[in-house]
Amino acid sequence: MFQKTKKRIYRTLLLLALLLIALIVIPSIAMFSDVFYSTYESTAKNKLDRSISASRMYIDSIMATTDNLALNPEIIQMLSGQRTSSLTPLLDATCTYSLDIGAITVYGLDGSIYTSSGVVNPPEAEELTARSDIAEFFADRNADEYVSLRTSEIIKAYNNVPYDEQQGIISYCRKVYGTDGDVIGYIFSDIFPHDLFEYFNIADNRLDGSVIMIAFSGGYFSSDHSEETEEYLRAEADTIVGSRLIISSTRNFYGGTIRAAVPLSPLYNNILLISGIILLIGAALLYAVHLIARAAANQVTNQLNELLLKMTESTQKINGL
Repeated sequence: MFQKTKKRIYRTLLLLALLLIALIVIPSIAMFSDVFYSTYESTAKNKLDRSISASRMYIDSIMATTDNLALNPEIIQMLSGQRTSSLTPLLDATCTYSLDIGAITVYGLDGSIYTSSGVVNPPEAEELTARSDIAEFFADRNADEYVSLRTSEIIKAYNNVPYDEQQGIISYCRKVYGTDGDVIGYIFSDIFPHDLFEYFNIADNRLDGSVIMIAFSGGYFSSDHSEETEEYLRAEADTIVGSRLIISSTRNFYGGTIRAAVPLSPLYNNILLISGIILLIGAALLYAVHLIARAAANQVTNQLNELLLKMTESTQKINGL
Protein backbone atom coordinates (compact mmCIF):
# COMPACT_ATOMS: atom_id res chain seq x y z
CA MET A 1 0.00 0.00 0.00
CA PHE A 2 0.96 3.62 -0.55
CA GLN A 3 3.91 2.65 -2.82
CA LYS A 4 3.21 5.55 -5.19
CA THR A 5 3.03 7.92 -2.23
CA LYS A 6 6.32 6.53 -0.95
CA LYS A 7 8.04 7.11 -4.30
CA ARG A 8 6.53 10.58 -4.61
CA ILE A 9 7.81 11.60 -1.17
CA TYR A 10 11.27 10.17 -1.90
CA ARG A 11 11.53 11.88 -5.30
CA THR A 12 10.31 15.20 -3.96
CA LEU A 13 12.81 15.24 -1.10
CA LEU A 14 15.63 14.12 -3.39
CA LEU A 15 14.79 16.75 -6.03
CA LEU A 16 14.68 19.56 -3.48
CA ALA A 17 18.01 18.43 -2.03
CA LEU A 18 19.54 18.21 -5.51
CA LEU A 19 18.49 21.76 -6.31
CA LEU A 20 19.84 23.08 -3.00
CA ILE A 21 23.15 21.24 -3.43
CA ALA A 22 23.48 22.55 -7.00
CA LEU A 23 22.84 26.09 -5.74
CA ILE A 24 25.71 25.60 -3.28
CA VAL A 25 28.16 23.65 -5.47
CA ILE A 26 28.05 25.76 -8.65
CA PRO A 27 28.60 29.18 -6.94
CA SER A 28 31.31 27.60 -4.74
CA ILE A 29 33.25 26.35 -7.76
CA ALA A 30 32.90 29.75 -9.46
CA MET A 31 33.97 31.59 -6.30
CA PHE A 32 37.04 29.39 -5.70
CA SER A 33 38.01 29.64 -9.38
CA ASP A 34 37.96 33.44 -9.17
CA VAL A 35 39.96 33.43 -5.94
CA PHE A 36 42.56 31.02 -7.37
CA TYR A 37 42.85 33.07 -10.58
CA SER A 38 43.28 36.36 -8.70
CA THR A 39 45.86 34.82 -6.36
CA TYR A 40 47.74 33.23 -9.24
CA GLU A 41 47.81 36.47 -11.22
CA SER A 42 48.88 38.50 -8.18
CA THR A 43 51.65 36.02 -7.34
CA ALA A 44 52.97 36.10 -10.92
CA LYS A 45 53.01 39.91 -11.00
CA ASN A 46 54.77 40.16 -7.65
CA LYS A 47 57.43 37.67 -8.68
CA LEU A 48 57.90 39.43 -12.03
CA ASP A 49 58.38 42.72 -10.21
CA ARG A 50 60.95 41.19 -7.85
CA SER A 51 62.75 39.63 -10.82
CA ILE A 52 62.93 43.03 -12.53
CA SER A 53 64.48 44.53 -9.40
CA ALA A 54 67.07 41.71 -9.29
CA SER A 55 67.88 42.11 -12.99
CA ARG A 56 68.33 45.87 -12.61
CA MET A 57 70.79 45.24 -9.77
CA TYR A 58 72.60 42.86 -12.11
CA ILE A 59 72.93 45.51 -14.82
CA ASP A 60 73.74 48.23 -12.27
CA SER A 61 76.67 46.14 -11.03
CA ILE A 62 77.98 45.93 -14.60
CA MET A 63 77.57 49.68 -14.96
CA ALA A 64 79.63 50.27 -11.81
CA THR A 65 82.38 47.92 -13.01
CA THR A 66 82.47 49.64 -16.42
CA ASP A 67 82.56 53.10 -14.82
CA ASN A 68 85.67 52.04 -12.91
CA LEU A 69 87.16 50.60 -16.10
CA ALA A 70 86.65 53.96 -17.87
CA LEU A 71 88.87 55.57 -15.22
CA ASN A 72 91.63 53.00 -15.59
CA PRO A 73 94.93 54.76 -16.48
CA GLU A 74 95.95 51.97 -18.87
CA ILE A 75 92.84 52.48 -21.00
CA ILE A 76 93.12 56.26 -20.88
CA GLN A 77 96.78 56.15 -21.95
CA MET A 78 96.00 53.66 -24.73
CA LEU A 79 93.15 55.71 -26.17
CA SER A 80 95.22 58.90 -25.80
CA GLY A 81 98.02 57.37 -27.88
CA GLN A 82 100.50 57.48 -25.01
CA ARG A 83 101.16 53.75 -25.13
CA THR A 84 100.68 50.81 -27.46
CA SER A 85 99.91 47.33 -26.19
CA SER A 86 97.02 44.94 -25.88
CA LEU A 87 94.06 45.67 -23.64
CA THR A 88 92.83 42.08 -23.84
CA PRO A 89 94.39 40.95 -20.51
CA LEU A 90 92.80 43.91 -18.69
CA LEU A 91 89.42 43.38 -20.33
CA ASP A 92 89.54 39.63 -19.67
CA ALA A 93 90.40 40.29 -16.03
CA THR A 94 87.41 42.65 -15.78
CA CYS A 95 85.07 40.03 -17.28
CA THR A 96 86.46 37.40 -14.92
CA TYR A 97 86.16 39.70 -11.91
CA SER A 98 82.64 40.78 -12.76
CA LEU A 99 81.33 37.33 -13.77
CA ASP A 100 78.42 39.25 -15.26
CA ILE A 101 79.92 40.84 -18.36
CA GLY A 102 79.82 38.63 -21.44
CA ALA A 103 82.33 40.64 -23.47
CA ILE A 104 83.93 44.09 -23.59
CA THR A 105 84.77 46.21 -26.63
CA VAL A 106 86.74 49.48 -26.40
CA TYR A 107 86.65 52.00 -29.25
CA GLY A 108 89.17 54.73 -29.85
CA LEU A 109 88.35 57.90 -31.79
CA ASP A 110 91.08 56.98 -34.27
CA GLY A 111 89.17 53.84 -35.26
CA SER A 112 91.12 51.44 -33.07
CA ILE A 113 89.18 48.57 -31.46
CA TYR A 114 90.19 46.50 -28.44
CA THR A 115 88.21 43.47 -27.26
CA SER A 116 88.17 40.82 -24.59
CA SER A 117 89.03 37.26 -25.62
CA GLY A 118 86.60 35.35 -27.79
CA VAL A 119 85.18 38.38 -29.57
CA VAL A 120 85.30 38.29 -33.36
CA ASN A 121 84.12 40.81 -35.93
CA PRO A 122 82.99 43.55 -33.56
CA PRO A 123 81.14 46.35 -35.38
CA GLU A 124 83.11 49.50 -36.01
CA ALA A 125 82.04 52.73 -34.35
CA GLU A 126 80.63 53.99 -37.65
CA GLU A 127 78.44 50.89 -37.93
CA LEU A 128 77.13 51.49 -34.43
CA THR A 129 76.15 55.07 -35.30
CA ALA A 130 73.80 53.63 -37.92
CA ARG A 131 71.52 53.20 -34.94
CA SER A 132 69.99 56.55 -34.09
CA ASP A 133 70.00 55.96 -30.33
CA ILE A 134 73.74 55.21 -30.22
CA ALA A 135 74.46 58.09 -32.61
CA GLU A 136 72.56 60.43 -30.29
CA PHE A 137 74.53 59.14 -27.31
CA PHE A 138 77.85 59.75 -29.09
CA ALA A 139 76.76 63.27 -30.08
CA ASP A 140 75.27 64.27 -26.70
CA ARG A 141 77.94 66.19 -24.78
CA ASN A 142 75.98 65.83 -21.54
CA ALA A 143 75.52 62.06 -21.72
CA ASP A 144 78.23 59.92 -20.10
CA GLU A 145 76.42 56.59 -20.26
CA TYR A 146 73.71 54.76 -22.13
CA VAL A 147 72.14 51.29 -22.05
CA SER A 148 71.62 49.95 -25.56
CA LEU A 149 69.10 47.20 -26.35
CA ARG A 150 69.52 45.91 -29.89
CA THR A 151 69.34 42.94 -32.23
CA SER A 152 71.68 44.32 -34.90
CA GLU A 153 75.23 45.72 -35.05
CA ILE A 154 76.24 43.39 -32.26
CA ILE A 155 79.49 41.64 -31.41
CA LYS A 156 80.28 38.06 -32.26
CA ALA A 157 81.48 36.26 -29.17
CA TYR A 158 81.86 32.95 -27.35
CA ASN A 159 85.37 31.98 -28.37
CA ASN A 160 84.98 32.70 -32.04
CA VAL A 161 81.60 30.97 -32.28
CA PRO A 162 79.25 33.41 -34.06
CA TYR A 163 76.60 34.75 -31.75
CA ASP A 164 73.00 34.56 -33.02
CA GLU A 165 71.81 38.13 -33.61
CA GLN A 166 68.24 36.99 -33.04
CA GLN A 167 69.14 36.59 -29.37
CA GLY A 168 70.15 40.27 -29.28
CA ILE A 169 72.57 42.06 -27.00
CA ILE A 170 72.41 44.51 -24.12
CA SER A 171 75.33 46.94 -23.94
CA TYR A 172 76.26 49.42 -21.29
CA CYS A 173 77.94 52.19 -23.27
CA ARG A 174 80.37 54.44 -21.40
CA LYS A 175 82.39 57.37 -22.64
CA VAL A 176 86.08 57.54 -21.73
CA TYR A 177 87.58 60.96 -21.03
CA GLY A 178 91.17 62.07 -21.37
CA THR A 179 93.10 64.17 -18.88
CA ASP A 180 91.85 67.33 -20.63
CA GLY A 181 88.23 66.30 -20.17
CA ASP A 182 87.57 65.51 -23.82
CA VAL A 183 86.06 62.24 -25.02
CA ILE A 184 88.78 59.89 -26.26
CA GLY A 185 86.81 56.68 -26.70
CA TYR A 186 83.94 54.44 -25.71
CA ILE A 187 83.53 51.22 -23.75
CA PHE A 188 80.76 48.74 -24.58
CA SER A 189 80.20 46.15 -21.87
CA ASP A 190 77.95 43.50 -23.38
CA ILE A 191 75.37 41.40 -21.59
CA PHE A 192 73.80 38.39 -23.26
CA PRO A 193 70.02 38.38 -22.68
CA HIS A 194 69.91 34.69 -21.74
CA ASP A 195 72.21 35.52 -18.81
CA LEU A 196 69.80 38.26 -17.79
CA PHE A 197 66.84 35.88 -18.02
CA GLU A 198 68.42 33.76 -15.30
CA TYR A 199 67.17 36.44 -12.91
CA PHE A 200 63.63 35.74 -14.12
CA ASN A 201 63.67 32.09 -13.16
CA ILE A 202 60.63 32.53 -10.96
CA ALA A 203 61.25 30.40 -7.88
CA ASP A 204 57.77 28.93 -7.75
CA ASN A 205 56.90 25.54 -9.24
CA ARG A 206 53.48 26.85 -10.20
CA LEU A 207 55.09 29.44 -12.49
CA ASP A 208 57.87 27.37 -14.05
CA GLY A 209 58.07 27.63 -17.81
CA SER A 210 57.10 31.30 -18.07
CA VAL A 211 58.23 33.05 -21.27
CA ILE A 212 59.96 36.36 -20.48
CA MET A 213 60.07 39.12 -23.11
CA ILE A 214 61.79 42.51 -23.20
CA ALA A 215 60.23 44.70 -25.89
CA PHE A 216 61.96 47.84 -27.09
CA SER A 217 61.91 50.13 -30.08
CA GLY A 218 63.04 48.08 -33.04
CA GLY A 219 62.94 44.61 -31.53
CA TYR A 220 62.58 42.34 -28.54
CA PHE A 221 64.41 39.71 -26.52
CA SER A 222 62.71 36.51 -25.47
CA SER A 223 63.64 33.62 -23.21
CA ASP A 224 61.88 31.32 -25.69
CA HIS A 225 61.98 32.13 -29.39
CA SER A 226 58.82 30.45 -30.68
CA GLU A 227 56.03 31.27 -33.11
CA GLU A 228 53.81 32.32 -30.22
CA THR A 229 56.23 34.94 -28.86
CA GLU A 230 55.07 37.75 -31.17
CA GLU A 231 51.47 36.86 -30.36
CA TYR A 232 52.28 37.26 -26.67
CA LEU A 233 53.83 40.67 -27.42
CA ARG A 234 50.78 41.87 -29.37
CA ALA A 235 48.28 40.72 -26.75
CA GLU A 236 46.82 43.06 -24.16
CA ALA A 237 48.14 42.68 -20.63
CA ASP A 238 46.05 40.56 -18.23
CA THR A 239 44.56 38.54 -21.08
CA ILE A 240 44.82 34.85 -21.88
CA VAL A 241 46.53 33.70 -25.07
CA GLY A 242 46.29 29.97 -25.67
CA SER A 243 47.20 28.36 -22.36
CA ARG A 244 49.12 31.35 -20.97
CA LEU A 245 48.31 34.47 -19.00
CA ILE A 246 50.00 37.63 -20.28
CA ILE A 247 51.26 39.96 -17.56
CA SER A 248 53.24 43.15 -18.06
CA SER A 249 55.24 45.55 -15.92
CA THR A 250 54.77 49.30 -16.14
CA ARG A 251 58.34 49.88 -14.97
CA ASN A 252 60.77 51.18 -17.56
CA PHE A 253 63.61 48.75 -18.18
CA TYR A 254 66.38 50.88 -19.70
CA GLY A 255 64.10 51.96 -22.53
CA GLY A 256 62.24 48.65 -22.80
CA THR A 257 59.22 47.02 -21.21
CA ILE A 258 59.06 43.56 -19.71
CA ARG A 259 56.19 41.11 -19.91
CA ALA A 260 55.72 37.44 -19.18
CA ALA A 261 53.55 34.68 -20.61
CA VAL A 262 52.74 32.55 -17.58
CA PRO A 263 51.49 28.96 -18.04
CA LEU A 264 47.97 28.43 -16.77
CA SER A 265 48.08 24.64 -16.50
CA PRO A 266 49.00 24.73 -12.75
CA LEU A 267 46.05 27.06 -12.17
CA TYR A 268 43.69 24.79 -14.11
CA ASN A 269 44.95 21.78 -12.16
CA ASN A 270 44.22 23.54 -8.86
CA ILE A 271 40.75 24.56 -10.04
CA LEU A 272 40.03 20.99 -11.19
CA LEU A 273 41.23 19.69 -7.83
CA ILE A 274 39.05 22.01 -5.76
CA SER A 275 36.12 21.46 -8.13
CA GLY A 276 36.51 17.70 -7.72
CA ILE A 277 36.57 18.04 -3.94
CA ILE A 278 33.44 20.22 -3.96
CA LEU A 279 31.66 17.79 -6.30
CA LEU A 280 32.61 14.86 -4.06
CA ILE A 281 31.22 16.72 -1.06
CA GLY A 282 28.07 17.45 -3.04
CA ALA A 283 27.78 13.79 -4.06
CA ALA A 284 28.26 12.72 -0.42
CA LEU A 285 25.53 15.14 0.68
CA LEU A 286 23.23 13.85 -2.06
CA TYR A 287 23.84 10.26 -0.97
CA ALA A 288 23.09 11.24 2.63
CA VAL A 289 19.87 12.92 1.48
CA HIS A 290 19.02 9.76 -0.49
CA LEU A 291 19.25 7.72 2.72
CA ILE A 292 17.31 10.29 4.72
CA ALA A 293 14.62 10.63 2.03
CA ARG A 294 14.23 6.89 1.77
CA ALA A 295 13.95 6.56 5.54
CA ALA A 296 11.48 9.46 5.71
CA ALA A 297 9.37 8.01 2.91
CA ASN A 298 9.36 4.61 4.62
CA GLN A 299 8.40 6.15 7.94
CA VAL A 300 5.51 8.13 6.44
CA THR A 301 4.17 5.17 4.46
CA ASN A 302 4.54 2.85 7.48
CA GLN A 303 2.53 5.28 9.59
CA LEU A 304 -0.08 5.47 6.85
CA ASN A 305 -0.18 1.68 6.64
CA GLU A 306 -0.62 1.42 10.42
CA LEU A 307 -3.35 4.05 10.34
CA LEU A 308 -5.08 2.25 7.48
CA LEU A 309 -4.80 -1.06 9.33
CA LYS A 310 -6.36 0.45 12.49
CA MET A 311 -9.15 2.05 10.48
CA THR A 312 -9.83 -1.28 8.76
CA GLU A 313 -9.94 -3.12 12.06
CA SER A 314 -12.28 -0.49 13.53
CA THR A 315 -14.52 -0.72 10.49
CA GLN A 316 -14.68 -4.50 10.77
CA LYS A 317 -15.59 -4.29 14.45
CA ILE A 318 -18.37 -1.82 13.73
CA ASN A 319 -19.69 -3.96 10.89
CA GLY A 320 -19.53 -7.05 13.15
CA LEU A 321 -21.82 -5.37 15.60
